[in-house]
Amino acid sequence: YNTIYEQKKVPRHHNKRPNLRSQKLENVSVVLDFLENTERIRLVTI
Repeated sequence: YNTIYEQKKVPRHHNKRPNLRSQKLENVSVVLDFLENTERIRLVTI
């Protein structure tokens, strides 16, 4: 049984304590890029 969360480091810089909405959205973007490129998870919109 494998989980997605495996203590891997995100390669790009992220905001550890985002306060502004733009910082939160940037963090989401960084994680989605990480999942697509590093973990090879295909993200599909509906």
